[in-house]
Amino acid sequence: MSSAAPFPLDFRLSGLVTDFVTDLVRPLADGLSLPFPLPGAASFLAEISRNFGNYQADFSLVREFVLIVAAVAALLAAVLLVGGLRQRRASYTPEGWVNDPHVIRELFDAAILQRGRFEMQFHGPTGRRSTYCTAVAVTRSALTLECSLLRAVPESWKGREVDCYFRTQQKRMQVYYQFTSVITGAHRAPPPDRNAPRGPGATADVVWLVDLALPEKLERRQKRAFLRLDVPRHLVLGLAAWPMEADTPAPADGRRLGAPLLALPDATSLNSFTAHAAPCPVGDAAPDPAPDPDPDRDAASAPAACADTVPDDVAAPLFPDISQAQPVALLNLSGGGLRLLLPRATARAAATRGMNLDIGGRFAALLELYDPQHDRSLGFWLQCRIQNRFVAFETRDVELGAQVLAWGQARDNAPHMADWKPLSDEGEVEPLGNWVIRRHLELYRESGSDVV
Repeated sequence: MSSAAPFPLDFRLSGLVTDFVTDLVRPLADGLSLPFPLPGAASFLAEISRNFGNYQADFSLVREFVLIVAAVAALLAAVLLVGGLRQRRASYTPEGWVNDPHVIRELFDAAILQRGRFEMQFHGPTGRRSTYCTAVAVTRSALTLECSLLRAVPESWKGREVDCYFRTQQKRMQVYYQFTSVITGAHRAPPPDRNAPRGPGATADVVWLVDLALPEKLERRQKRAFLRLDVPRHLVLGLAAWPMEADTPAPADGRRLGAPLLALPDATSLNSFTAHAAPCPVGDAAPDPAPDPDPDRDAASAPAACADTVPDDVAAPLFPDISQAQPVALLNLSGGGLRLLLPRATARAAATRGMNLDIGGRFAALLELYDPQHDRSLGFWLQCRIQNRFVAFETRDVELGAQVLAWGQARDNAPHMADWKPLSDEGEVEPLGNWVIRRHLELYRESGSDVV
């Protein structure tokens, strides 16, 4: 008999088994008064006994097998854990985002039924004015806007990125959304009057339909946060930024952050984080001081002439090493966030020095703006989170859209100190939002138009 046992066990009980079976079989055989002996049974039991006795278990092989199985299981668990962490990081969705295509189409359908107004403006650092449209159709891949204010839609618009804002009525509340998309095409809407001219030269009562690619995400925001301003450079006195971790509290004293990692290249050429004097527009020479019509007035109260250099009698820069920071540009600004442009070299250096430039990364910023209405500067400490990121294909420059999570008012006599305050109910820095609106109205009056 040569069949192997299903598992290796060293049974040292062959004699006991033989005796037990013999004692069990003999009475049965005697009771039955079998006329013949059982030599076959005895030899069968002896064979079983020999096989049990000759079979030796090798516990070293068992131990090696168990170790191999445990190692494979540990490896698989580690792979699954790393994969889960990567997937969780990749699938991080900032608060207020809607990235489900089905939900996005439902919101567009609701806006169509409610005849909600869409505000559309070109995306990018160039000057942008808005045009107002109405959504008329949505498919699995496109959204069509009816833009009755447009006189013409050039062919050059195809492929350009636009920012759009709209609102829907949800449970007696106005909910605002913003998204970025690409113009895929435009065509004229068919006139309601069949007898109206339809030739290329017919421009009377032309209504343009603009097709946009269905966006990948919507961002829920309040209306005031929609208003983004391409700030004139001479109104930005300074900007510096430091990397922060998600659990790092807002700094009460900005000097503890050390040297800024990012800053405007010419932040020290105006009066950034030093004295509070009126700046000159970049590239313009300082005008000659006009004669004072009231010579008896106190010289301290007279308006200061703008200058392109910092006077010798002003305080020393708050951050003397700001000139060593990596250059960054401020593309636009709103009451709830800002958009930065990091050149390729800056993005590499920032990542090397520990700044998280991915969605969800955080940083602290000190922003100083000039208020021409009151002839003074305004300082804002901002704690920001990166909401979106765009990398230019050719230059590899990085655009970062950041949302303000908390803000602090920089003290006039000590701008490194921040008095941190809560955001408004609309989720914005109220003084910053007011400044943006005033500058927007000023530029609007100068342009005389608010249509793309």
